[in-house]
Amino acid sequence: MIRKDSSQIADGDAMARPGQIRHVAPAALHFFWALAVLAAGLFLIQSLFAFSEQYVQTALSAFLVLTVAVSAALFYFGKAETPVPARFGAANAVTMGRGVLICLVAGAIGQDWGPIAAWTLVAASTRALV
Repeated sequence: MIRKDSSQIADGDAMARPGQIRHVAPAALHFFWALAVLAAGLFLIQSLFAFSEQYVQTALSAFLVLTVAVSAALFYFGKAETPVPARFGAANAVTMGRGVLICLVAGAIGQDWGPIAAWTLVAASTRALV
């Protein structure tokens, strides 16, 4: 088995060392991407199904909780003694997208649903679970 020391590891293969925050910038870009998707979803769903303004407030509150949880995890694991990947990978981006879908569905709790809205939200929930 060949072992590489830290000087032989390419920049793309490097793991973040404790105290480094190289993964924050890509994570922030994914956050803004998720916020743009959430804003588009809020506009589309509220205009299609005529939900009240409480829908937007509830969905944004759910997104705030999601953002705080992800930020706390990044902070915690960024300070951990074990190395963490130096970037916000594709799997994390997919999971963030699923979280945005759940925020859009959570905002609809307590709204007056018609059959089309109900099936749309069931489809969004199913997509997030798959």
